Amino acid sequence: MTVKDCVKTMLSKRGWSQRKLAEELGYSGQGSIGKTLLRNDGMGMTVETLIKWADAMEFQIIIQSEDEEMILDGESEG
Repeated sequence: MTVKDCVKTMLSKRGWSQRKLAEELGYSGQGSIGKTLLRNDGMGMTVETLIKWADAMEFQIIIQSEDEEMILDGESEG
């Protein structure tokens, strides 16, 4: 799954458009969302941006192995 696929799924589950996400993030328009997702299916997006977008839609980014789970929230544990 690409970042673009994930973002589209999150948007769909919330019933949001790219425009709504842009409004929630304080962006001037939907173009900021669309352009980011068009570049290499969003795979070049910074982790910081992905965390910010997911947080705005009330999702978490989880890194998981068979026996461990970590929530990626951009905050230091230390």
